[in-house]
Amino acid sequence: MLGRPGESSGDTLTIGLVQQPLSLDPAKTNTGASQLIALAYDTLIVKNPDGSLSPGIATDWSYVGSGNTRFELTIREGVTFADGTPLDAEAVAKSITYFKGANGPPAATLAAVKTAKALSATKVRLDLSAPNPVLPQLLSQDYLAGAVINPKATENPAQLGADTFGAGPYLLDKGATVIGDHFTLVPNPKYWNPPAVKWDKIVFRVIANPSALLGAMQTGQVDVAQGDASTADKAEAAGLKVLTSPAGWNGLFLMDRSGEVCPALGDQSVRQALNHAIDRRAIARALLGKYGGPTVQPQSEGWDNYDPALESRYPYDPEKAKELLASSGHKGGVSISVVVTQGPDAQLVQAVGAYLSKVGVELDVTTAPTFNDFVSKLTSKKFCAFTTPWGGQPAFIQAGALFLPGGVGNPFGVIDEQVADLVRRAAAAPAEESGELYRRMQARIVDLAWFVPVVRTDTLYYVGDGVTGVETTGAEQIPYPLNFRPS
Repeated sequence: MLGRPGESSGDTLTIGLVQQPLSLDPAKTNTGASQLIALAYDTLIVKNPDGSLSPGIATDWSYVGSGNTRFELTIREGVTFADGTPLDAEAVAKSITYFKGANGPPAATLAAVKTAKALSATKVRLDLSAPNPVLPQLLSQDYLAGAVINPKATENPAQLGADTFGAGPYLLDKGATVIGDHFTLVPNPKYWNPPAVKWDKIVFRVIANPSALLGAMQTGQVDVAQGDASTADKAEAAGLKVLTSPAGWNGLFLMDRSGEVCPALGDQSVRQALNHAIDRRAIARALLGKYGGPTVQPQSEGWDNYDPALESRYPYDPEKAKELLASSGHKGGVSISVVVTQGPDAQLVQAVGAYLSKVGVELDVTTAPTFNDFVSKLTSKKFCAFTTPWGGQPAFIQAGALFLPGGVGNPFGVIDEQVADLVRRAAAAPAEESGELYRRMQARIVDLAWFVPVVRTDTLYYVGDGVTGVETTGAEQIPYPLNFRPS
């Protein structure tokens, strides 16, 4: 920690985490751990605050030929892992292969990668079974798969869960770490770019409760942390710097789209009724104030499948909702099991549930005590829906995560051939043509009503006086901690 505002020593930076990392293994963790992973594992490509990409371990990259099915990277020379093992093209190829086979959250992003091969000491080629137009972004710090893991560690993957084996500017101090509570990083003496190391120590503290996290910021125990709409005004009044940027959306993610566990959800009319039953504007005003607003589509403004014309698709109309439920034979008695985490998500579900109950739909809510438990329940196929903040992202990545079989948001494996066809065509199309295909995909998703989007949300970060270089934008909601500097 830097101490109270104005008392910066510049030696230790403390960052607050609102989610416990699923693991320290980059291939098995969640994006909530991406800041920690980015410091211990240099990534192939770096995403900047404006959304542009810069060299990391890879100095150059490009698709080969047309169709987005072959991709090559040039690897920086002279880099070693923290234990002195050379980081070359062979190590990169093995790391990507490990990610693909680890079956963790990042694996879906590499599903189309058939092979990763070292062509020379500095050249790596990825051959794909299907087009993937966003590999450069997937290999940045945002999506974890670009974190290069020491091949010695991937030979014994069990050790990856409790230590770090990267080539990043920092490495884990196991003696000063308690998994699930706090993680301490210290400088990597073998880092290839020593001037980038600005702190003697970086500590990540897990504080899931928004009020507790604000209290830690106010007392100087934490220097930088993701904020929350429920505490943002208090943070500003306390003299903390509050950064805001358009970020994502939240609502009900309807997983059971074929009605396997909740039969009513297999009916498109029922799902559309849910969308008409919600007063999004009132919920956004009550829960987010000036830090968000209503939305009816599962995407953030500014991304390639967002279409402002769709925002009028589901006006608040409880009578219309009742008519749709009655015409589908579900007049009352509909129950939907939902899994949520504690805190703001539970408040959102409570607000949504109050409106749904007025049209004869009840939410059976289970609150997961930890994020790991939430993920376990989400993928168990025992629940019909979940709620979690979802950040804006390229349409291709979002489709793989939420719309297509195999994605974390589609554990029941439901497929709509029209959506799948539009994704396939857009993935292989030139950039100037893909946008229209993705917007058509979005219109289909909204009509299918696989989701009940409720609010668009801002990313909020709180920054104490002792830190500079923290920046968030609509294009990059997670600030890159290597850019943080002592004031």
